[in-house]
Amino acid sequence: MGDTFDVIRVLNQRLGQTALEDLRRNEVPVGPVLLNRPRRAVEFLIPFVRGLEWDIRDTERITRRPEEALPRVKMPIPGPLTVDGRSWLVAPDGGQILTTPAHLATAIRRARRTLRDAPAVAGRHLSPIT
Repeated sequence: MGDTFDVIRVLNQRLGQTALEDLRRNEVPVGPVLLNRPRRAVEFLIPFVRGLEWDIRDTERITRRPEEALPRVKMPIPGPLTVDGRSWLVAPDGGQILTTPAHLATAIRRARRTLRDAPAVAGRHLSPIT
């Protein structure tokens, strides 16, 4: 995975999990992904790209600069453990794969459309993501 990465926090858990499903369904390589229970968010590790413009609604970019000793996001070791309410949806596997920003942005946009167009589930209407 390397030492330098950013984290994209999808501020709506359903949106983030649907984006993860979209990436998998489209066979896009997916790097580590965290579930942040206290914030009800999903956090994707992406490569650090100097000058990356990230302006996707319902997300925030958490940057880790190369000169920083520790990441700004606490992460559990791979496995079932939790740190500060975070656990892995996709654990690091020792490889160098991180989700690419372009693929993630596309998946988030498609996930938003999927949730907006989703029918009522189990007799309950789901609030659309707009």
